[in-house]
Amino acid sequence: MDLGRNQVTPTPLFSDNQGAAFLTENPKHHRRTKHIDIGYHFIRTEQEQGVVSVEYILSDKQPADMLTKALSSPRHLKCRQMLRTNIDPVGSEWVLK
Repeated sequence: MDLGRNQVTPTPLFSDNQGAAFLTENPKHHRRTKHIDIGYHFIRTEQEQGVVSVEYILSDKQPADMLTKALSSPRHLKCRQMLRTNIDPVGSEWVLK
């Protein structure tokens, strides 16, 4: 998406899936990856062009889990803190800390 600004550095995409991160860096097609639809290679192309950089992170460092998984209360709180968001329980307003 064009926001009227030049992109100076690649946008980081953090993945806790080592296989997915590896596939973006390894352009070779192997017997076990030939079933992957060509449309999914979009991220690889974007990485080659310097638009994004796919970086592996440990699962416990992945704040996006709170948007995709049912988490325990302490884990949910930790993810919220990593995203630097908090909900005011009285006013229900989003607060950036």
